[in-house]
Amino acid sequence: MDIKISIIIPIYNMEKYLKDCLDSVVNQTLKEIEIICIDDGSTDGTKMILTEYNRMYSNIVVLHQEREGAGMARNKGMEYAKGQFVAFMDSDDYYPSDDVLEILFQGAMANGVKVAGGSYLKKREGKIYSSFGETMGKQRFEREGIVEFSEYQFCYGYTRFIYSNKMLKENKITFPPYARH
Repeated sequence: MDIKISIIIPIYNMEKYLKDCLDSVVNQTLKEIEIICIDDGSTDGTKMILTEYNRMYSNIVVLHQEREGAGMARNKGMEYAKGQFVAFMDSDDYYPSDDVLEILFQGAMANGVKVAGGSYLKKREGKIYSSFGETMGKQRFEREGIVEFSEYQFCYGYTRFIYSNKMLKENKITFPPYARH
């Protein structure tokens, strides 16, 4: 099977959210995916959840490292990634619908682009938000088609895009070696 998208998920002590995250990825309609989970030295029930999902799904790969931070975990996942595209998921997030990856992949292929993305949503206390003020940049795409990536990127916005794996590797694009929060 040719892998279309490698989803990279750095994980540190996320047992409360991890199952929702993984369920949203394994239930995607695009089936040619690999899910790379990097346990960044968790001390809670994260390892048990990862073992359970690894046993249930053949396309889930679990990597382990000592606590080095999400950036280094993502870099480790990028080294392993075999997909045509790479997606980054945070372990306390989830895809809002089962066809997100399929839509992004088809859009990238149809337009011949190296980066494809969707709108950013946030859920708080059961309510979905799509606007967050000007400090975070544009979160919602006003139209479909080719746009300037820089207009829609902000600190945590990379999780709403897929990126050409070849482009990342050829340009040696990686995350900085530090932990946030």
